Amino acid sequence: MQGKIEIVTGPMFSGKSAELLVASRNLANENLRVGLYQSVQNTRDDGIKSRNGDCLPAVKIKSLREIASDEHDAIIIDELHFFSDVASEVKWLQKTRQIGKVVVAGVLDYDFSGKEMPIYSAIRQIGPDTERKLTARCDEIADCVMPAEYSARLLNGQQLLEGPRILVDGVKATYSPRCKDHYLPITQLISEAV
Repeated sequence: MQGKIEIVTGPMFSGKSAELLVASRNLANENLRVGLYQSVQNTRDDGIKSRNGDCLPAVKIKSLREIASDEHDAIIIDELHFFSDVASEVKWLQKTRQIGKVVVAGVLDYDFSGKEMPIYSAIRQIGPDTERKLTARCDEIADCVMPAEYSARLLNGQQLLEGPRILVDGVKATYSPRCKDHYLPITQLISEAV
């Protein structure tokens, strides 16, 4: 089998985890041994879980290097952006592809401040075999019909523009998918330019 790296990108609430669950079942239907993994930093879910409640168990790991690739033909990784050692993780992805394994990973493309996630940038540099870019529905106002490409971080209803990329337990921020017209950093840039 030819190895490949497939990434599913988009903002929060765009259906990345649901896509991973579909990919997992499709690969299993091809009689491939599929392993599902997510970072120990993801404390929100005990498995790969979609917003509609569909869920499959996943092994929690600190680094992709913990995955014994000889046990699987295909590897599903949820929330790839939670893995912080970008160089090491991308090296593992390249090696795994070279030995003929299929890796399907869900990853945020941009953080809450509109900056590209470092691991997403690094994967794009090595060239994923497939990238599926998803969007969500903007939920800033009820009648907005624009596709949301960004994830706004909110605290007490106000959009935050600073802070760590990944929040740890104890911080009670929420996230909201936003289109370009309702995403604060872009609207600020436009108003400053006018």
